Amino acid sequence: MEARRPGRLGRGVTLLELLVTLAMLAILTMVAVPSFNNLLRRHRVSSAVTQLRADLAYARAESVMRGTFVSLCPSNDGAACDHDASYASGWIVYTYPTGKQGADQAYSAGKDGFVLLREAAAQAGIAIADTDSKMLSYGQQGQVKRDLNAKPVHFTICALSTTGLPENTSAVPGVQMALVGAGSITVTTLSPGDSCMPGYAGGNPLL
Repeated sequence: MEARRPGRLGRGVTLLELLVTLAMLAILTMVAVPSFNNLLRRHRVSSAVTQLRADLAYARAESVMRGTFVSLCPSNDGAACDHDASYASGWIVYTYPTGKQGADQAYSAGKDGFVLLREAAAQAGIAIADTDSKMLSYGQQGQVKRDLNAKPVHFTICALSTTGLPENTSAVPGVQMALVGAGSITVTTLSPGDSCMPGYAGGNPLL
């Protein structure tokens, strides 16, 4: 009987096959990385919108429950209001008694009756701008202490580009959050081509 021949030994990978494989990996990386980055940036925008919306709703609810003023203002240290229109560095929610001085009082940790309720950390890779540099306050009935018909209040949230400027693109659209009526919140995705915070320079929008 004829002896069975041993099977063929597995051959090694040729240089050409290796180069083709590396080229395919490079192409896949070029396609996948931008998609992943856009996914991450969209998530950052969504997270910022969710957190800010939740804190606005919380401030409104607390004003009714406590029967006091509750305000929200930008703050980069959680100890004082920044008095600018950029919320990307973080913000605080605080309460204080109603009285002759009225609403829109800046937070003061040592002032009688002022209580810090919440603190939000800085939002990485995100720009958040308010309509103006005033803090936002709610009265005892949960109403915004402004005439929203005369001066609307909205926040614009956009991801930062690689140059550090906010941008609104079809891949990573910006969002506008507006206060309407007595303080209800509406959220609208910016349309392609809408400007995202014109005048933004070096961290703070020039409003």
